[in-house]
Amino acid sequence: MTEDQVTKIAERIERIYVRVRQLERESADPHGGLRLIPGEEWLNTPLRSRLAAVDDALSGLRYAAWCIGETLIVMGGTAALDAVLRRVERGEHGFKIASWLDHRWDGVTDGRQGWHA
Repeated sequence: MTEDQVTKIAERIERIYVRVRQLERESADPHGGLRLIPGEEWLNTPLRSRLAAVDDALSGLRYAAWCIGETLIVMGGTAALDAVLRRVERGEHGFKIASWLDHRWDGVTDGRQGWHA
């Protein structure tokens, strides 16, 4: 993967990240927001695929980040994921976006190798 390709992918991911953060701020509950979920409720929640979890713009952008990770690992292996991650770490959002990507890409696989944060 060329440096130019890595840069363009990293720039796209940075734009997705900025939009996700904006949508998260807009949807935040001004009167609190965090709710403790009882264990039995969490265990009884059916698992959904990543695609089935796309309900709105925010979840769609998170899914897009997942798809970029899957494409990278198929096209260039974990080396491609590492290269893009290193590039975004040098950007404006630094380690915040790197941590966000670790969560988005955790479990991305091409069938032989996988990314585990």
